Amino acid sequence: MKVRSFIAIDPSPEVKVRIIEVIDRLRQGSGGIRWMTEDQLHLTLRFLGSVDEEILEQEIAPRLERLASQSPPISLTVRGIGFLPSPDRPRIVWVGVAGDVPSLQKFQQGVELAVQGLTPVSREDRHFRPHITIGRVHEPHKRYGMERILSIGEVADLGEFTTDHLYLYKSDLTPRGARYTELGVFKLGG
Repeated sequence: MKVRSFIAIDPSPEVKVRIIEVIDRLRQGSGGIRWMTEDQLHLTLRFLGSVDEEILEQEIAPRLERLASQSPPISLTVRGIGFLPSPDRPRIVWVGVAGDVPSLQKFQQGVELAVQGLTPVSREDRHFRPHITIGRVHEPHKRYGMERILSIGEVADLGEFTTDHLYLYKSDLTPRGARYTELGVFKLGG
């Protein structure tokens, strides 16, 4: 059976609460955006696509466990709000990730190498942009509220956290948005 899946790190519970507080402020006065819930907040390191369950369990999970055990925890800061691909053509509303980004990028490259050749989705042509998606713009023509989102984003300092776990998630698409289920949790630094 094929499983739609991805690899991510999660912000701390405290940072998630602060992000949800900001989402609650943004929800009022902005339209056409589906806002994320607390259990949907994560920093995707690699979207895998639909992968055979057997490959996830026997190939990818052991490689992720090995990678995580050899990698130290990473200190990150969450601040600012922006849009992908741009404020003029918003599809994603995100909060930014700063801090030890060089270590995060190196870790993400390790994730790429760990799954190389095992997934239907190739990432060779995409540059890794660390962010946490907080909303998906479903009606881009309803642009009211975008300036307000950016103005709140200029002062949004959502805290620091140290990532010490790597997650393998299953993603089920529903009419209410994606639902994520942990398939594996791997501790950084052993």
